[in-house]
Amino acid sequence: MKKRVTFFSILLILTLIIPLAIAADALNVTNSNDDVSKVRNAYSCLENKIEGVGCDSLSSEEKVFTLLATGDCESEVKDDSKFESDIKYTSQAILALEGKNDSEEWLLNQKEVPTNLAWYLQIDSSNPTTCKITYAGNPFTININKDKKISSSAGSCLTPSQGNYWLRISPSCYSEEFLISCNDDFITNLLFQKTGSSTIHVSSETNSASSEGTTKEKVNSFCFEEGGECDYEGSLWATAVLNKDYNMDSFIPYLVTNFEDTENKKFIPEAFLYGIGDESFKSLLLQNQKSNKWWSESGDKYYDTAVALLSLGSLEPEEKTNSINWLLDEAQDSDGCFNNGNIRDTAFLLYSIWPE
Repeated sequence: MKKRVTFFSILLILTLIIPLAIAADALNVTNSNDDVSKVRNAYSCLENKIEGVGCDSLSSEEKVFTLLATGDCESEVKDDSKFESDIKYTSQAILALEGKNDSEEWLLNQKEVPTNLAWYLQIDSSNPTTCKITYAGNPFTININKDKKISSSAGSCLTPSQGNYWLRISPSCYSEEFLISCNDDFITNLLFQKTGSSTIHVSSETNSASSEGTTKEKVNSFCFEEGGECDYEGSLWATAVLNKDYNMDSFIPYLVTNFEDTENKKFIPEAFLYGIGDESFKSLLLQNQKSNKWWSESGDKYYDTAVALLSLGSLEPEEKTNSINWLLDEAQDSDGCFNNGNIRDTAFLLYSIWPE
């Protein structure tokens, strides 16, 4: 009798629980299908707008982001006057064309040495030591005293700086390779700072050698130049796009030292720097979300949100979920597009968050 009561009790519990579980799953599926439907509507709206005006009538930005999102307007992107003449546009086109052209070579040829960075050579040893620094075929001898201070210059390229603890490298000598050898165990590395800034950055690579051994140091710093000067936004895009197939470490010092400039904040550089691989910028990127919904530094919260979320890839932090909920539940136009039918912003959001 007890066994029968127990059996019917279990059956009753299962009868109550299973429908509830099924209902919950159905609700999740419904919500998921609803989001999928909204994204499909966004793609349909974008494609209808493109068909309505034609690729030839789109602006440069509209064309390149349309190509990213839908694959349309490829020939028009290549024929645009900005293609292989504008750093940012060409970088975006390379991303959209996915190896269908050789514009990477053109882009890499636009690199230039930044003129607003100061570079220093640091030599450190546990004991006072005498070091020989050779460059351009000429050897120079310096002494590092007990207090770590350097005794003298090493030719015209290297002069004591920062309280004589480092040797400042003359800008005219950035192409030189410096060979360092000391009569005690030692380490060498490079440091850099933006002109006028008090912040000193330490390069990621440190070299060491035993007594009479040799280390090599060379300034390896570039930006992408346009109009005779470094283009910060263009450098962000170019570095991020080329980082997949090339070692872009030499572009990081310029991007990092110019990160704090007020005029550069509108480009959301922390998104690019995190996307390139610097994990230290992830928390800053996420905390800069506004109203727990969007990013807005340039004045266009749709474009800026697409920039921010592009760097997150397949990651699903709470901030990304919040943005998606805002876009699909509050910000989407009745016809499916975003930002009052803005083709560029709609295409960029689709590519950034829901790529086909």
